[in-house]
Amino acid sequence: MSGRLAVLASVFRNHALRRVAGAFLAFSIGEWATWVAVIVYAYGRGGAPEAGFVAFIQLVPSVVMAPAAGTLGDRFSRKRVLLTAYVLQTMAMAAAAVALVTPDPKTASAPLSVYWDLGQAAQNMMLVAWDLGVGSVPATVYEPDVAKRILGYPDDRHCEFLLSFGYPARPEDLTRPPKAGGRRPLDEILHHERW
Repeated sequence: MSGRLAVLASVFRNHALRRVAGAFLAFSIGEWATWVAVIVYAYGRGGAPEAGFVAFIQLVPSVVMAPAAGTLGDRFSRKRVLLTAYVLQTMAMAAAAVALVTPDPKTASAPLSVYWDLGQAAQNMMLVAWDLGVGSVPATVYEPDVAKRILGYPDDRHCEFLLSFGYPARPEDLTRPPKAGGRRPLDEILHHERW
C-alpha cells in the first residue's frame, strides 16, 4: 500500500501531472453526471423500461467499439484516436453537426474577410436554429489534420470550428432569461463616437 501512496504523492507533487489528473477527474465526473441525467430523464418520461432501454443504447456502442478502438490505439497515436472518438461522439450526440470549412486563411489567395464571413454564417445558423427551438454549441477544432482526414475536404480548405445542433432536454431553456451576471452591461462594451 505504501508504494501506491508514494506514486500518488509523486503525481500530486508534479504540477503538470496534477493538472492532468484534475482534468481527468473533472471529465469523469461530467461524463458520469451526464449518464445519470440522461437515465433519470428517461425514467421520468417512461419509467424503468425506458430507462433500461436508454442505458442499453448507451452501453452497446462501447461494447462494439472497444476492441476496435483498442486496436487503433495500439496502431496510431492515442491522442489522435481519442480526439477522433470525441469528435465522432459529439456529432453522434447532436441532431445535426456543421463543419465550417473555408478557404485556408493562411494562404495569400484567401480573402481577408474569411473569419468575418465565418462568424456571420455561424451566427445566422445559430439564430435561425434558436428561432426554430433548436439549441447549438460551437466547438473549436484543435487538430485540423484529423478534421481533414475525417471530413475529406481539399488541401486549400481549412476547418477550425464546428457547430452542433440539437433539441434541448428542457425546452424552457430556449426562453428563460440569461443567467444573472452572465453578460456585462451594454454600456461597458459599447462606445459612441470614441472610446
